[in-house]
Amino acid sequence: MNHPRIGSARRARWTAVALAALALACPAAAWADNDDFESAIHLGYGIAGTASNTAATIQTGEAMTTAGASDRNACLFSSSSDFTQAINTMWWSVVGSGRPVTVTTSGTTFDSTLGIFRFAPTEKADNCADDDPNETLTIPTTVGAVYYLQVGGCGPTSTHSGGCGAPTTGTIRVTATSAAAGNDNRAAAAALATGQQIQGDNFAATEEAGEPVVCSSRGGQSPYGRTVWYRWHAPGDGRAVFGATSGFDNVLAVYRDGVPTPLACDDDPNRAGPSRIETPVSTGDYLLQVAGYGTHNAATGQNAAEGSFTISAEFAATPPNPDRDGDGVKNEADCQPDNPAVHPGAVDKPANGIDENCDRRDARARLLNVDPKDLLSQGIGRGIRIVRFSIIVPRGSKVLLRCSRRGCKSSTKTVPGRSGRRTYVVKGLTKKVIRRNQYFAVYLTKAGYRGVYLRYRNVGGKLTKARRCLKPSTRKFTTCS
Repeated sequence: MNHPRIGSARRARWTAVALAALALACPAAAWADNDDFESAIHLGYGIAGTASNTAATIQTGEAMTTAGASDRNACLFSSSSDFTQAINTMWWSVVGSGRPVTVTTSGTTFDSTLGIFRFAPTEKADNCADDDPNETLTIPTTVGAVYYLQVGGCGPTSTHSGGCGAPTTGTIRVTATSAAAGNDNRAAAAALATGQQIQGDNFAATEEAGEPVVCSSRGGQSPYGRTVWYRWHAPGDGRAVFGATSGFDNVLAVYRDGVPTPLACDDDPNRAGPSRIETPVSTGDYLLQVAGYGTHNAATGQNAAEGSFTISAEFAATPPNPDRDGDGVKNEADCQPDNPAVHPGAVDKPANGIDENCDRRDARARLLNVDPKDLLSQGIGRGIRIVRFSIIVPRGSKVLLRCSRRGCKSSTKTVPGRSGRRTYVVKGLTKKVIRRNQYFAVYLTKAGYRGVYLRYRNVGGKLTKARRCLKPSTRKFTTCS
């Protein structure tokens, strides 16, 4: 559209006058780094971009300026006579979050203009504004798409709002903001299923107080920020592989649910590409933290990498262990597959209540090797006097003496020594009289052995002998076979 007040001939005159005036006023001024569209500086969300436009220029064919084509050389408002043209323009860019993005020049020190372009500076601006003195625009965005921001001074040909206010050059301050993704905080982690690949982004994401923001991995120490979260459930014991692929330098960390510090993290500092973590897992929930490399601090202008990514989780169950206790016997043949001390072929310790060799019974203890040696006695009326009673018994055995009707004093003695056998004299019987129907008994025991019980009864003036076997370390009778 040709604007009556800014036709091609008049536009050419204005361009010539403006360029001549700029050359006379600033013959040695240096161009700013982002003076041209091609040198646009990337803006992180919430990070202000600042620059002076005093020495800035306009490009050949630049839209919203006198150099633009007649149908795009101004920001139009209510009519073709209500417009603004920019001068001394500078350029920034912002990557779309997929959510509405607000761009503001609030804080700029002069009467500014704002244009937002999707493709090229010579194309018509998708959105533009000239408020007094600064502008704010909110636009829908496509995730990953680049939007170019043109900020300049209000040109002298402008008619909108009664023309331009002074000054029209100075320090530009431009900021882009957007809502973060819904999984910005740990408590709002998005669900991630095994075998699933999810598209996500960390545009405009933040960090929570106390949230870990440094990764120690094979690449060294990596600061990170702009974090978003995912929750994954391990269905059992096994190994999990987590991956995050992107076009920016991302950092990936894995946490056990409820644990504030990561199990593992991965990053290749200063290099775009995938992050990958392989780790053993057990049944339960895990949290994945995806971030951008770098420190995010809006106050100091520092920013972590932002972008879109694909996150995935794979799981492989641990194969059943054929020999869980490692005793050399497979689980199905082992009566206690989780106890390495119990398996077929193991030594079954006698009489300990444990079936170590899986034969469904506890090994019987060996019988104590005991032999009565001497029993010398004398008949006295209806009684029998014991002159000497001795036994050949293993060393370390206990000898317990008992008599009926207080025929002798009960006693317990230990045969001295550790190995071999010896003759032991039961001195507690010497000179004792065993009357009719009375008896004396000796219990012979030793740890790990079945004991021996010997009983002598006076029957009709004669000592009759009975011998029985004892359970290990007890006075309870058992079979001797």
